[in-house]
Amino acid sequence: GELVMRGLVDAVLQVPGLGRSLPFRIGPEVPAAAARTYALGLLHQRSGQDLVWPDTRFTRPADHTAPAEIPGGSHPTNPLLAASSSDFANNPRHTAPQLSNVTNSLYPFVRSGFVDVSGGHHDAGDYGKYTIDSAQLVHELAFAARYFPGAGGLDSLGIPESGDGVGDLWQMALWEARFLAKLQDTDGGFSFLVYPAARRYENDVMPENGDPQVLWPKNTAASAAATAALAELASAPGFAAAFPEFALQFRNQAQLGWNFLTNALATHGRDGSYQKLTHYGDIFMHDDELCWAAAALFGLTGDAQYEARLQEWLPDPASKSVRRWSWWRLYGGYGNAIRTFALGGNGGNETYRTVCRNEVLLGGLDQVNRATNDAYGLSFPVESKRFYAAGWFFGSVPAFDLMAALQASPTASQETALRAAIWGNL
Repeated sequence: GELVMRGLVDAVLQVPGLGRSLPFRIGPEVPAAAARTYALGLLHQRSGQDLVWPDTRFTRPADHTAPAEIPGGSHPTNPLLAASSSDFANNPRHTAPQLSNVTNSLYPFVRSGFVDVSGGHHDAGDYGKYTIDSAQLVHELAFAARYFPGAGGLDSLGIPESGDGVGDLWQMALWEARFLAKLQDTDGGFSFLVYPAARRYENDVMPENGDPQVLWPKNTAASAAATAALAELASAPGFAAAFPEFALQFRNQAQLGWNFLTNALATHGRDGSYQKLTHYGDIFMHDDELCWAAAALFGLTGDAQYEARLQEWLPDPASKSVRRWSWWRLYGGYGNAIRTFALGGNGGNETYRTVCRNEVLLGGLDQVNRATNDAYGLSFPVESKRFYAAGWFFGSVPAFDLMAALQASPTASQETALRAAIWGNL
């Protein structure tokens, strides 16, 4: 075929004997439009805020602004707890009692009545807000704003905070982190999720007409993830400069969360302190989230106790045992821990840091290999093709790994391959 340029930015693709495409644009506004689209998508998932013109044409009033209930032993959410945790015994390491009722929780609610948990983002088309997913969003936004060149300064993505002189990625991370902070009980633990009071999904109403909500109990996986996310955000210089009061608040909450975790482990043991609630965060029990919390607090404080715990819990970041299905590098909390330590400061064991950095690079090169072996240039897993099955594939996920790998000192040829794969996934 032949690429025919029309002026500086418009082009058509012409193939002899087949025809010519419609004109399309080549230029910096193309990825800018993609970034704007992702930012708009996150805005539409915001909870607890009026969505208004001109930020979006899909306007609606704020949703789920009423305080959520702290449930008791006879609350209608308890059958949902029992159903969600019913397969706990399939894991031989799950030696804690089933969390089938709030009365079975190893970490009873200290707060009572109703609490404000407005804000954050809806997880999907339902309006639940999952702590571990919320923490993951904070990690990805904070990591990108801190380490991806130019990302932290973007202030024109079309969200309500755009144009105020503070990077939009920091603003979106703050919106999520303020919600996470509300989930912390006075003992330092974090609730697992915010859910409709008596059913799983509000699938027949718009969010502003949604159900009354309830807090699910605390567990160590959710508490470790929230602790890690708040610590990671507080440690980012760009965030601390823009929001010093929130940085201090999140620092204090992260240290309180760590105290909760260490007390739980000391009281119930490594395995006995974990109670499953749903499949969220259950792949490695709480092991990966604990590693991420240790890495994030080391990055925040430079205190050697956190680095020691990280290396105790994650002695070999390159081990197949910390990969999903033994081949998916940088999965879940393990990936967050490895990225956080690989690029963070505050000294520490440089040999260990080198292993982490290499794993970040190899994670990106894995995605290059997948993109190379895909007709569309997407990093669709070659490993999944073996089974003729896959699900929940989003090109933004491998693109994040590819961008992270660019920060891990690739060679010139590796950098070229990484950038080509980023464009393929975009």
